[in-house]
Amino acid sequence: MSGDCSPHPSEERDGSVLQLTDTRRLGPRQRSPLLRVLPSKAVASAAGGKRSKVPSTLVGHSCFTFNNKREPDVQELIRKGVEVRERSYSPYSKFKVGSAILCADNTVVTGCNVENGAHGSICAERSAVVKAVSEGKREFQKVVVVADKLENQFTAPCGSCRQFIIEFGTGTEIFLSPPDMSEVLVTSIKEILPLHFTLTD
Repeated sequence: MSGDCSPHPSEERDGSVLQLTDTRRLGPRQRSPLLRVLPSKAVASAAGGKRSKVPSTLVGHSCFTFNNKREPDVQELIRKGVEVRERSYSPYSKFKVGSAILCADNTVVTGCNVENGAHGSICAERSAVVKAVSEGKREFQKVVVVADKLENQFTAPCGSCRQFIIEFGTGTEIFLSPPDMSEVLVTSIKEILPLHFTLTD
């Protein structure tokens, strides 16, 4: 994914269209390019539980919708993210975010965003990571982020949250979903934080 601030043209392959957003139009949480899903036959076909196809230049990202048999563990994890999102303390932005982490021991830890007038706000993802670490859990299988879409864009972790997550492993899957779980974008922490810093670097 490019890090410049110029608009990126949409790319098309096998009827599936995805577009990187113009970073100049993103809010404070979204300073890096995110995937923007546009109407396409591939996305529409996802209603049957199939993953939509993505351009070869965006390997590692795909979208899907749930049916009754598809990935029940992910579905339940997102539900927990939806639930904890309602506990968000966000009187300044009015933007609620929930996060749920599936740890290596298969336990689930959740967190929501907590804002503060002194600009010491904490994102939902970091809230969940800090809680997990305080409970002795330092390996994560999956991280879910639940928030409203803005102009059909998924809400992804900010840069600080990405570093927080990758600090405890590079193999973590990331799932982005709106509260209604109508569509889910799945990627990995390595994909959304290339050239990352670790203690072994």
